[in-house]
Amino acid sequence: SPFGSVTKTSFCDRLQYTPVAAWHLVLLVVVMLSGCDRPPGKSVESPPGSFHPADEREEPMSRGKTLSQWMEQLGAEELEDCEAAQDALAEIGEAAVPILAETLSGAERIRLRSLAADTLGQIGPGALPALEQLGDALDDKDCSVRCHAIGALGKIGPRAVPLLKEALAADHPHTRAGAVVALGEMRPATDAAMSGLAKSLGDADAKVRSSGAAALLGFGPNVVPTLAGAIRDGDQRARGAADAVLKKLGPDALD
Repeated sequence: SPFGSVTKTSFCDRLQYTPVAAWHLVLLVVVMLSGCDRPPGKSVESPPGSFHPADEREEPMSRGKTLSQWMEQLGAEELEDCEAAQDALAEIGEAAVPILAETLSGAERIRLRSLAADTLGQIGPGALPALEQLGDALDDKDCSVRCHAIGALGKIGPRAVPLLKEALAADHPHTRAGAVVALGEMRPATDAAMSGLAKSLGDADAKVRSSGAAALLGFGPNVVPTLAGAIRDGDQRARGAADAVLKKLGPDALD
């Protein structure tokens, strides 16, 4: 025995006669408690875009999986798995917005960026903190990402109207048409949204003009002042489209 002969002395009494062994034991305890057994330079780092709360038990969960697990599944090959992840992330809601926004901005895969934008749209007004990233996505090189970003902006609400009005001046007609649809679905309706739609009546693309007219018609009598302004101030193409919408509104537009 390192403590000498076996007697009925206490453990502390034994340590008196083995100072070296005692010191080693104390040092071992200190190392175990402090975590200093980790090799130098091997600090733990979280990979970019991952979700690691201070206490893993606090990580948001839905349907038996954590936020991190659902984000991993969002990138799955099977569409069914992706859709399940979207639904779960939408249920998690605002807590999922930061990592979805980061994915929208930084993911290399087009499909993953599109899914992130679409999921933010499912979250709706709670995705307002991702407004900047969604606005940047309007310039994405891929049409599907742009369209999903536009759709998400339309579901966030009136705070997204300025970005959608900027999209009405985009080079690609599909982007402009998407912005028209998003503004038309905006609820509650705002004067800013209706004025943006009125400008779309003068668009060079026939589909954008017809989409704008249909969206304005959906606002009902509330849009009459906006259409009157388009007739007064718009170019020939816009005046003709505004006149057609007013006629469809019937008696409400008579004056």
